[in-house]
Amino acid sequence: MGLATRKQRDTLPGMPRFGCAEMSDGDFLRAFQDRDIPAGRFHHGDHLRLAWLLLERLPFNDAFDSIQRGLQTFAARAGNPAHYHETMTRGWMLLLAAQEERTLEDCLADYPETGNPLHSFWSADLLNSERARSQWVAPDLAGLPPISTRWTARRLSRARRTLAPMIDTLPLFPDAAEARLQPRPALSQDQENLGPRDALVVAIRRAAGLQQRPYQQNHPADAPDAAKRYTAKRYGDQLMSSGFTWTSAFGKGSGWLLQKIVNGLALSKISPNTLTFIGLIINIIAAFFFGYARGANAHRMFLYAGLILIGAGLFDMVDGRVARQTNQVSVFGAFFDSVMDRYSDVAIFFGLLVYYARGNRFVYVVLAAFVMTASLMISYTRARAEALIGSCKVGFMERPERIVLVILGALCDRWGVMAPALWVLAFLGTMTVIHRIRYTYLETERRKLVPAAR
Repeated sequence: MGLATRKQRDTLPGMPRFGCAEMSDGDFLRAFQDRDIPAGRFHHGDHLRLAWLLLERLPFNDAFDSIQRGLQTFAARAGNPAHYHETMTRGWMLLLAAQEERTLEDCLADYPETGNPLHSFWSADLLNSERARSQWVAPDLAGLPPISTRWTARRLSRARRTLAPMIDTLPLFPDAAEARLQPRPALSQDQENLGPRDALVVAIRRAAGLQQRPYQQNHPADAPDAAKRYTAKRYGDQLMSSGFTWTSAFGKGSGWLLQKIVNGLALSKISPNTLTFIGLIINIIAAFFFGYARGANAHRMFLYAGLILIGAGLFDMVDGRVARQTNQVSVFGAFFDSVMDRYSDVAIFFGLLVYYARGNRFVYVVLAAFVMTASLMISYTRARAEALIGSCKVGFMERPERIVLVILGALCDRWGVMAPALWVLAFLGTMTVIHRIRYTYLETERRKLVPAAR
């Protein structure tokens, strides 16, 4: 099965869309949820797309349950055997689920509910049986993509570990799904013979910033020898020309170190909620240093506070990863983490407010109070909007950006950086709140018009 047209490939990072190419990601997921996709349009490539989009939004077990329920109903309506369409996407999910595993074998051992080993999903006896062939629809006649399980799992595992972790609290069908997917260059002419599995790996490695290495693609047995040699040589030359970058090296190094810390904390059996609470305590200590700073010791106290905030940020990064690695992800954990983050924000800016109050700098007392309020409003507007419209990810000044600016201001306070940092926080925080209010208004108005149009 060849790749879709270039126009179709541009919409996802190197992944074909096949029969449902004209649908956006959000519409595609909604149509699948509502069972509105005709069997004649649900190609093999759409199985891959479905698995990818669900795993981008949900932990593996939740995504698997959603796949299981949806595909069983879909297959029943389409008149296909229950195991037929379902096994295809379950197979793709196993490839993608290797994100946190060293090998595909580990992934299969950790998720025994997936049933048979991966290769059985592509078994000729299963997919070419008389019963299955009698109920094939047009897309099924296109054939199956070539699969190399060990090769794919090894590279997916290595690449996905360096990507940003999946956000377990994201709604399943966010309206702004496309906004989270950064556009990727379309595959070159030299990659036209790549199957969807290979295109997926290329996209993941490109997104991770990893140095590409040439590989010999697994072509079907009947592929012309010239095509095999041409694709392997030209594609290998192209990947080797990407070269080394310090950014990718730093990303891999920091990702490796962070994963080691997560592994150690996971072995200690410490609760992720405990890590979240420790992060709050560290932020309060940093706030104390801000408030205690005065006169000759101000620069030194700010420096200490900035370093302590870096440590607090580390706990903020690892608590969710530890929860995922130890299978302790919960709705309450996400709620508790969000509440502790709000307390941390208040503590930090209250410490700055005390510092400026002790120095009789009224303008900056008001400014610190305003930034504190803006930081809370940024979170509140998102939470309130998502209760109404499902997703509200717009706006620049999220919590990580706020903390980075405060850390830079604290570490560089000797050169007077904290005051400008607060002005930037006030301005961009206000713009983020306004942006989210406007986005929510437009989205609610759009939803009013949809039923009328129908």
